Amino acid sequence: MSQAVKLKNAHKMIMEVRVDKRRQVLQVKFADGNSGDVPIKAIQGHERLDLDRVELSDPYVILIGLQGEAEPVGIPWDFARIYCDPAYAEQVQQRRERDRQALAHNLKRLRSLRGWSQEELAKHSGVNRITISCIENESEQSPRFETLEKLAETLNVGLATLFKPAA
Repeated sequence: MSQAVKLKNAHKMIMEVRVDKRRQVLQVKFADGNSGDVPIKAIQGHERLDLDRVELSDPYVILIGLQGEAEPVGIPWDFARIYCDPAYAEQVQQRRERDRQALAHNLKRLRSLRGWSQEELAKHSGVNRITISCIENESEQSPRFETLEKLAETLNVGLATLFKPAA
């Protein structure tokens, strides 16, 4: 009887990258055998990418040169994995939804514990009331880190507390 030993974190390790200029994609292969295409247009600043300068010196980051610049841009493994693995993309989406719900619930709960309205929290934190309302109603997709820091500091809690799932 044989026993298989698998590479730990193979799902995070990029083994190969090919540039398909005709289709405008990066063809990415992971160590766990998963592979797929990352659209060039999905990469921020894609119009400045130098597709003749693609490197994979680190299995966790694809480096792509920028036209007219010495420093390349890094494409992290998880960004590529979302395009190559529908199950991973679904996990990420579910995690984002859980975090958004936890943030909304905790912000509302912590604000209410102080007896503050949204307007009062806005006044104390310097965060716009509409932003607070959007976070509490889960319509704010991606609040800025600076905004979350201000809210946590004003409510005298750590950032992690804002995202702690409800018991």
